[in-house]
Amino acid sequence: MESECRGVIFTFGGSCSRIALEYGLLRQIANPDSPYDSPMIVQQDGEKVLITGVHSGPREIKKAVKGYLTMSNLFIGVGFVGALREDISAGRMILPDKASDDFNGRRGNYYPGLSINDRMNKLLGQIDSEPIYGSVYSIDCIRRETPELVRRLQREGYLGIDMESSEFLSQTRGKRSFIILVVSENITRDPIFNSDSDTCDGNRNRSLRLDNGTRIRMKQILDVAIHIAMGGNSKER
Repeated sequence: MESECRGVIFTFGGSCSRIALEYGLLRQIANPDSPYDSPMIVQQDGEKVLITGVHSGPREIKKAVKGYLTMSNLFIGVGFVGALREDISAGRMILPDKASDDFNGRRGNYYPGLSINDRMNKLLGQIDSEPIYGSVYSIDCIRRETPELVRRLQREGYLGIDMESSEFLSQTRGKRSFIILVVSENITRDPIFNSDSDTCDGNRNRSLRLDNGTRIRMKQILDVAIHIAMGGNSKER
């Protein structure tokens, strides 16, 4: 494995990693039981960026990120998120300025180690003219995505739910890191979230519901993430 790269890009979860595989950005998984997809080095003008997939969940993110911390000072996470605000539709881009969780029985808040500068914002704006900045909340189990939790997070102003962002930002503290998320669906439109049920599998089939436009949007974002990593234009906090 290469010892040093301009940046490391993680594709979160099976849906995002499969899109990266389709577009040739990752090698085919050699061992389906492994938490890692086979990484790939992208080279351009002598510069190298590593792209690797990781399966969903904080434990997998923690293990994966730790394995690459010595390779670069720039880390970009790319993945899907379920929107919590009613006006955010599939395909929109969310740039988290905070990711929270309750993994240890208390609220943990984590922040990007890199600010989006004007040049990066212009690149991202070519994909979504109005990227949405705000907080996301990470869960450690799909079954925790209950109507009660969704309503609480809406009241607290969170934009979306995923399973990776908080742990990614936690593990990359001290590094230049940020996350780009694509809305896979607006989970508040699922009938179960308007019911009195206290259990939900709302995330379980999300990968099956990705429309073609959303998949294309993810490919565009992967391309921009590579471009940003190659250019190295960033403003540290």
